[in-house]
Amino acid sequence: MIRDSIFFRRKRFSPRGKEMIGILILLLLIFIVYFIYKFNLNSIRENPAVTVGYIYEVTSRGGKQPGVAVWYSYVVGGITHKSFNSYGTLSNNGSQEMFTGKTFPVIYQQDRPDNSNILINKEDFAMFSLSFPDSLLWVKTYFPSQFN
Repeated sequence: MIRDSIFFRRKRFSPRGKEMIGILILLLLIFIVYFIYKFNLNSIRENPAVTVGYIYEVTSRGGKQPGVAVWYSYVVGGITHKSFNSYGTLSNNGSQEMFTGKTFPVIYQQDRPDNSNILINKEDFAMFSLSFPDSLLWVKTYFPSQFN
């Protein structure tokens, strides 16, 4: 009968098989997110422009994840753009007050200004082969491992 053919049989997965499928899907999603992140960074490197950004909020990343999310805005061509960067090594103890309301350089992709990255610490500047300015040395208190 047709229902007994190999194409119509319902394959039942064991609990272990379901776990493996879930893990594979999770790994695929992680790979896709990483690929998009790297693609966006490379796009900024190929066609960069710099402007001034304003940090309007610093929040915990939530859950058990360490660090904070730094929310910032910047203006390009009269249009205000908003974005955020995550900093796993930056704690929420005191950083919220110290960074909120401050201005920092923002590097963005000239032909797609919504693709951006705020430059706060040495790693941010190094990611784009830029030298770290003396005017931002005050952040070393919050990123001590980068200034040893």
